[in-house]
Parts: sequence; C-alpha cells; structure tokens
Amino acid sequence: MRVFLAVLVLILNLQSWSKAETYSCSYKWNDEIRTTVEKRTGSTFTSIYKDGYKAKYQEVIESKDKIILIDNLESVFMKVIWKDKKKFSMVGLNSDHSKTTNIIHGECRIIE
Repeated sequence: MRVFLAVLVLILNLQSWSKAETYSCSYKWNDEIRTTVEKRTGSTFTSIYKDGYKAKYQEVIESKDKIILIDNLESVFMKVIWKDKKKFSMVGLNSDHSKTTNIIHGECRIIE
C-alpha cells in the first residue's frame, strides 16, 4: 500500500511539473506598453500583477491551439491565449454597457 501511495504521489507531482508555464503578454494602452503575466500551475492559471497582487482564474478552457481564461467578478473578464501564434485577446463584459471594455490584443511569449 505504501508503494502504491508513493507512486501515486510521484505521478501527481510529475504531472503538475509538466504543466508549469508562464505567459508574459504585452499590449498598448493609451500610448503605454503594459504587460500581463499568466502563470500555470497544473490546470490552474494565476495572473500576477506589477504590484505583486495575484488572482486565480475561476474557469480555464484549453484546446490544442488556445487557452481561454475566464474570471467572473462584477464584470466577466475573458482572456484568450493563442498558443501557436503567441498572441492574446482580452475583453471585459458587463450588463451595464458603459462598463464593458474594448477588446485588447497583444503579443505573448513563454518565459518558463
């Protein structure tokens, strides 16, 4: 039984290591270049902001060519990372149309 548990723990650890990557994506906002960092740990993605604040995405949908990250706060924010093209798009949607954001596009690179 101990051997089985040890093998199971080892497999789970190797699985989470194999899915560890960090995307650094840049975009232009009001004539300023901004960067967003999305870190994957296993099947979870976390945004890491310039001031050190971290926020986990509530929903992650992944296919062969894209990763869709969805965060449901007061508004629904969605980010799509196009893996093969190393690009991303993001938008914030709200029932109050004045709080809906423009669609933002940018370039990404994998840094880890």
